[in-house]
Amino acid sequence: MVVMVKQSCLIYTPVCIVHRRRYAIYAYTRKLGKQRRRRKAGYPRHPRMAPAKDDAADGEEKSVFRCLDAARYVVAAVVTVLIVTVIVYAITVVFRPGNLHLGVVGGSVSVSTSGGERLKRPFNASFHGDNLTFSFTVRAFNPSGRVSIYYRAITAMLKSNLSSSPFLYLKLPDMALGPQVMVDTNLLMNTFVKGTDQAYYFNLLGNGSSIDDALIVLNGSRFDEVNSGHYTNVKEPDVYYCSHITVGGDKEDDGTAADVRCKDENQLGSS
Repeated sequence: MVVMVKQSCLIYTPVCIVHRRRYAIYAYTRKLGKQRRRRKAGYPRHPRMAPAKDDAADGEEKSVFRCLDAARYVVAAVVTVLIVTVIVYAITVVFRPGNLHLGVVGGSVSVSTSGGERLKRPFNASFHGDNLTFSFTVRAFNPSGRVSIYYRAITAMLKSNLSSSPFLYLKLPDMALGPQVMVDTNLLMNTFVKGTDQAYYFNLLGNGSSIDDALIVLNGSRFDEVNSGHYTNVKEPDVYYCSHITVGGDKEDDGTAADVRCKDENQLGSS
């Protein structure tokens, strides 16, 4: 059955309205029949929504490109982090002051009586009695290639293995070490007994005995200089411990003795 709307039915008369309604019902019924036939033939319900093969291939290519872009960003981030790490490490290595190396030459402190000769009588180890001359050398080395180190206001304390209290205090001159510089500081001190706790040790040393396994404690203030006049560390206290020191005897007898390296507080705690 074919329902046609007459060309002359252009006005809204009752007859035209009936014809229009019949044609709309006919068109809708034909559309439903076409859809049923397509479903029976195996076509998708909405053919326009089904992706074409080319579109699927384009989607796969886009996903691959997205993965490549993400990989590039990750690699770039990792390389940037590595570069920054290397730069920071290089700056730290170049400008770090490094540890100041101190040691006692020969590992001994030479002790002699007044005049450099032994007394013909027993040594007078009383207050304001006979004098003893103490002599030793401290060797300092600055391993840094860029930083100058100044070690100032240095006090040396001599301790016996028999007591935790020092029996002698000595003042050392200031040390100035440029990059990769080694300096020997010689100390020569003539003194007599100034306290009752010194009498025992002065009596031993004055009569030719020695104190083995003694300890020298060096206490001073350290300054690090990167550029001329610019200090990076101001008044940083540095304490060094020089152990297994022999106090007493002639200096010539210790010419072949090995040097004793001093350890700072951090090295002493880690050892």
